[in-house]
Amino acid sequence: MRYLIFVCFLVFISLPAYSKINPTKRNIELSVEAEVNKNSIGRLTLTVTPADSLLLHWDEVEPIFERFLYSENLVAMSKNVQNQLISTKGLEIYGLAFVFDLSDFSLEISIPSNLIKPQFLSLKSNARPLDPLHESNFSGYMNVYSSYFYQDGFSSTGNNEQSAIRTEMVVNIKKWVLENEAEYDSEKNGNGPIFKRLGTRLVHDIPDSGLRVTLGDKNTTGSYFQSSSSILGIALSHNYSLVSDDVVRPSASRSFTLDNPSSVEVILDDQVIQRLNLESGIYLLDDIPIKEGNNNIILRITDNVGKVSIINFDVTTGLNLFAEDDLKYELFFGVPSVVSEEKKYNYDDPLISGYLDYGITTAWTAGINAQTDEYVQQIGFKNIVATTIGQFAFENSWSISDELNGSAYRIVFNTFTDPSIEHRNFSVGYEHASQNYLSLGYRPDQNNDFHRREHIFQANYSYFNTPNFQTYLFVNASTTYGEEGVDKTIGASFSHDFYNGQWRYNFGGQWEENNGKEGWRAKLSLLYKFSNTQSARLSQQSGGKKTRLEFTQDSNRRYVDSFNYRVGAEKNDQDEAEFDLYAQYNANRFLASIDHSSSYEELSSQSADHQTRLSFSSSIAFADGDWAVGKPIYDSFALVKAHSSLESKKITLGKYNNQYRASNEDFPTILLNDINSYSRSTVSVDVDDLAPGYDIGSGVISFYPSYRSGHQVVIGTEANISVIATLLDEQNVPLALQVGTAVCTTDSKKMEIDFFTNKKGKFALTGLMPCQYEITLNNDRQSKFLIDVKENEQLQRKGVIHVH
Repeated sequence: MRYLIFVCFLVFISLPAYSKINPTKRNIELSVEAEVNKNSIGRLTLTVTPADSLLLHWDEVEPIFERFLYSENLVAMSKNVQNQLISTKGLEIYGLAFVFDLSDFSLEISIPSNLIKPQFLSLKSNARPLDPLHESNFSGYMNVYSSYFYQDGFSSTGNNEQSAIRTEMVVNIKKWVLENEAEYDSEKNGNGPIFKRLGTRLVHDIPDSGLRVTLGDKNTTGSYFQSSSSILGIALSHNYSLVSDDVVRPSASRSFTLDNPSSVEVILDDQVIQRLNLESGIYLLDDIPIKEGNNNIILRITDNVGKVSIINFDVTTGLNLFAEDDLKYELFFGVPSVVSEEKKYNYDDPLISGYLDYGITTAWTAGINAQTDEYVQQIGFKNIVATTIGQFAFENSWSISDELNGSAYRIVFNTFTDPSIEHRNFSVGYEHASQNYLSLGYRPDQNNDFHRREHIFQANYSYFNTPNFQTYLFVNASTTYGEEGVDKTIGASFSHDFYNGQWRYNFGGQWEENNGKEGWRAKLSLLYKFSNTQSARLSQQSGGKKTRLEFTQDSNRRYVDSFNYRVGAEKNDQDEAEFDLYAQYNANRFLASIDHSSSYEELSSQSADHQTRLSFSSSIAFADGDWAVGKPIYDSFALVKAHSSLESKKITLGKYNNQYRASNEDFPTILLNDINSYSRSTVSVDVDDLAPGYDIGSGVISFYPSYRSGHQVVIGTEANISVIATLLDEQNVPLALQVGTAVCTTDSKKMEIDFFTNKKGKFALTGLMPCQYEITLNNDRQSKFLIDVKENEQLQRKGVIHVH
């Protein structure tokens, strides 16, 4: 089938005046590279009629569409199949769109989101992957995050001004990775500037065993009831998803840890409902004054250098079924550490922490976890079981100390993803902890009192009444040790998209009782979409407690020149007026953002509070002999530059419509900063004003990197020349449908390049270098002849060649 591609290529270049895809009077078949919503699905057979109608082979596309479309839509489409072929025009009636590019024989298929059913994740590798690039043996990078913070107002004591810079340095030598983080803090509040090391570690992966070994500073992670701690020691992990050592992390149930002063935004239903400035420490979710009732909470945390992290809390946190025999574990041994003005270690209190989860069957996952130090020992178990009606989970833990013993447990049920149009989802959970249940870090000589929840009950149910109308019901209740009564909330919300999704309204209400006070609360919001990225939202809470108008632009942050912002004005029960702005610009080589808020207790400048944070981040990276500057690197990266034959050309990576991920427009070497380790990924390559006949290969770079590795890539090659000629025998008869090979006579490897001729004896050779090539035909006489390929001429037409 690949020979047909060359035939079409010959027709295309020899008849440039024609605009038709198929200039013949019969159907032709092409083998094309296809994508669905920008995801490669491999090659498909495309039939082009004399009228240029595009026909797909149903036996090829049906299993692909089956992955994306609802069954009822697939059945309706199948009625248009004739002789196992289906027209793209017939599929466009259902909202699908097709773009066929004859220049590179690619077919782009777009399926609208309202036709796509929920997708299931799989660890199965791509069945037809491209060969990935080899990573460099010696590479590394340094991320630099900088921030300037200014606060002023009547509630603060004078001006609060602070600047901070954090560096993240990584060196990878043959898959041994050395990491170091350090920070400079101006501390202009009287303590003077501080420079401190945050952490240093050596990481090595053993892919065949699925094992990661870490030696040095490490943040522990664990099961739901386990505490998190910063340690100096050794960690063994059978879990490749842990590709970072974030300073913001979940810490036991319904709590999180901040290693730096941070601004925290609480988000419910895509709306920011609370803003807090918090110092470093461990925080319980219950300490945050959330008035709106909801069980799915998102925290967006911006630390002192402007780095943003996201934490999600919901009733099913940490309850995932594993495949049979799938194993995940982590074991930590070391001494606790803290960062104040410098990194300090408590060598007198070593600790051990670990957990293990194992898929016994596809329907049963079990786990065990334990933690211990001199003062507290913890042990716990977890079981997750799948049934025909849903997933049940039970997790418990016991704590033991010299003076106090306690226990905690939770029971959770949730339904599986509903593939129907209704998308029904139900989850319910109950959690209990005894008053004497202790976490790691407990010290008998310190004040360990805090308000612990005794009982927590949560339930959620949501479904779509119609494809555009959703109902969400929720209830939660809790009791706290040392306090009387039950805090409880019950509510419902409804959202509806109309006018093709351009408008959406959301209304809801809840009844609540907290600290003995009860009442009703209602809310209403109206959203208008100016485009797919821009929208405006007006929201109102009952009793005039909160009115807010907000404008947002949410562009894809992977693309260069994307600009995102959120600007809002608000009146609430604490302030007469509040204004806030967040904006981020994604450049080719850096990220920049501004975050500002002003609140007025009264409408006068004397009652105003203002705070502003300006942030800038970038990185410098090297791989083998190349280096480049670019946006911050989160895992692996690639340095991409042009071959000398393309030195003056603009190279663009990941181009989509008018957007792209990186280019060499400003500096010769491109830094591609967002490659995930242990995940197959590709990025497209576009070269402006490419000379006719220049061959850059597939036009796609494929990666399968190890942890925090670098790659060196050169676009273009010396073998970039294309040759076109026609072969005739002694009687001037075309040598039709002949197959042959071409070998450079000065090539020591004698690499063969295959080609074939069409019915008129015409053939094309691509990927040639300046050389004399010996051509051999695979006929009875093994006919041979020579072709001279010249320099500095990408497309060379050799005319008619007589073969004897």
